[in-house]
Amino acid sequence: MAELQDLDVQEFASTRDDPNRSAKRTYNRLLNSGSLLWINEALGADPYRVKEAANAAGKVTDYRARCKIVREYFPWDSVIELVNQFLLDNPNQKPVSRNRNIMRQAREHRRRR
Repeated sequence: MAELQDLDVQEFASTRDDPNRSAKRTYNRLLNSGSLLWINEALGADPYRVKEAANAAGKVTDYRARCKIVREYFPWDSVIELVNQFLLDNPNQKPVSRNRNIMRQAREHRRRR
């Protein structure tokens, strides 16, 4: 038991004092297929694709397998594209991305309006 007490918890997990705020990690670890579908639907994903993913996931009973199926339809890269498009289409939203190209595109898009 002494060995376990000597381990530094910070090496293995995030804590309330030092949370992991990575959106990618959070999305990829989320174990609720309904939440994954909602995120994509709320960001403006194709409704037919959302329904197709929901139907495919609904055929499986294991919740982890359902999440895997939804992520096959909506991988992280597609979520980022939806977020960026949402930010471009909604200039009053504050972009949270630190990607300079995305920030520049959002500023240019707002100036054109």
